[in-house]
Amino acid sequence: MAVAICCLVVAACQEATSPPSLSEAAVASGGDLYQRLACRGCHTLQGRGGHRGPALDGVGQRLTREELERQLLTPRRGQAGPGMPSFAFIGPEERKDLLDFLQYGKK
Repeated sequence: MAVAICCLVVAACQEATSPPSLSEAAVASGGDLYQRLACRGCHTLQGRGGHRGPALDGVGQRLTREELERQLLTPRRGQAGPGMPSFAFIGPEERKDLLDFLQYGKK
């Protein structure tokens, strides 16, 4: 009985922490998009990149998915300059892949 309860608790915890509909292909596609959009020109990730914007290491733990998406679509303007450009032109599937990459692809 105790073993069955333990298994149910572990299964529930795994379900709660698993990202919805996440695939390795989507994360890889998001990583490719990160490169093509030249995000690294302004942001560091794993110690590589520019310093104009904030580092993106662990950004998926600091911001919710909704906050990340809002920043991509309607970024806050920096105090010292024009800030981050809008990426509203990215289609919904590419945006999902980029968000998956930022949330789950790089820790």
